[in-house]
Amino acid sequence: MKSIFVLLIVALIAVNAQQSICDKYTTTTGNAIVGAVVDGTIGAVVNKSNGIAHFFNGENGGKNFTDASQATALANLRSSLINFFGAALNCTDGSIMPYTGATMKDAHAGLSIDFKTFFTFNNLLLGVMSGAGVVPADIMAVGTVLNTLRGDICTNTSDCTTICNKLVVAGVNTGSSLVKSVVDATVGLALADNTLKGYFTGKIGGRPDYTANAAALATLAKHLVEFFGGALKCTDGTIGAYTGVDLKTAHAGMNVTLAAFDIFNAALMSVLKPSISATEYTAVYSLLNSTKGDVCTAPDCAGSATTSSGSTTSGGSTTSGGSTTSGGATTTPAPSSSTGFGLILAPVFALLTLFLF
Repeated sequence: MKSIFVLLIVALIAVNAQQSICDKYTTTTGNAIVGAVVDGTIGAVVNKSNGIAHFFNGENGGKNFTDASQATALANLRSSLINFFGAALNCTDGSIMPYTGATMKDAHAGLSIDFKTFFTFNNLLLGVMSGAGVVPADIMAVGTVLNTLRGDICTNTSDCTTICNKLVVAGVNTGSSLVKSVVDATVGLALADNTLKGYFTGKIGGRPDYTANAAALATLAKHLVEFFGGALKCTDGTIGAYTGVDLKTAHAGMNVTLAAFDIFNAALMSVLKPSISATEYTAVYSLLNSTKGDVCTAPDCAGSATTSSGSTTSGGSTTSGGSTTSGGATTTPAPSSSTGFGLILAPVFALLTLFLF
């Protein structure tokens, strides 16, 4: 129990310049408000429908705090946690005693927490706070602070640091909303491009006019979110498995030209570029180029293409950024060495600064 709820300390440390978050939301005593958050989160965690009860009921090791025989241990732990949070929240009414406890890393050692567990717990905690009247701006700030602890809590590193998951922050966004924003922006760029627009308006390729058929557009968007959610390894649980047909079948008869293939890929990468590292940029671009055999179906797909600099490639595809594939080998230009995370998260951190001690 303690190994889980030690996380609460960070969720509630955001305060504005004049008043701690504890004092801001206290209507009776600090002990009462912190106790309500502890109790609410315990209730949410032990609900098996939320998927993380095994960290509390003994199934994942440790005590089963849902067993009546552990009532005294649970009461003692609850009291200790309230003291712990009270110090972190800077509750100033004197109703909470001091607390000393384990570090975040030590508290979560050996728990094998993946990103979905980390994200789910954070969302449950934030849901309790929201239900208690904490305003959205404070919820967003708390969610961002929680995310800074990912390295100490989310111990399944390969899952916790995928391209998608690195950009997902409880209380701020989800994998679904993140990928949907990428899809929407890319489709917007496609509709603004003379080479691509016809494929989306039904004038090329025999597909529906997605600009006039809301149901068809919704299905297309759903499949694109599912496909790219899987490709970018979003595992927060908000994106389902891909339910569309395979890429080759999906593009059969569309007569996608080499230019259209390259322009679409470049459009997608221009949306992603500000938010991913150089290594990730190269990996995603290479993945897109690897689909050429299934997507690029026009006769010129086996011919030459012209790069943005005016040079040509033979038998391969090229991106607007100058990356080329020749004879099956793909090279992609690296973007700026900046990871670009700030372009997405800057507004969040700007909000956060309003609530720091």
